[in-house]
Amino acid sequence: MNGGKVEMKLLTKEEAEECLAEAQLMVVEYQDSNYRFGQSLFNCLPVDLYNHFTGTEHDFFYWKDNDKVIETFYEFYVEKNDEN
Repeated sequence: MNGGKVEMKLLTKEEAEECLAEAQLMVVEYQDSNYRFGQSLFNCLPVDLYNHFTGTEHDFFYWKDNDKVIETFYEFYVEKNDEN
């Protein structure tokens, strides 16, 4: 802990791209069962991120707006690169 805050490892951009690709494959694979993109992406997360965001306003598991899922994913789950 650091000043009462729990340090959490966010995804690198490379890890984020891998999660997005895996989630997209799951949506295609399970398209007959109405598998949502937000659901599949959330299921690709490391356990610590999954547990941290479950039940919060940034938990996109049930969201149907894929653009909002991706926006939230990059805003809260992925490391920021200050060089860009």
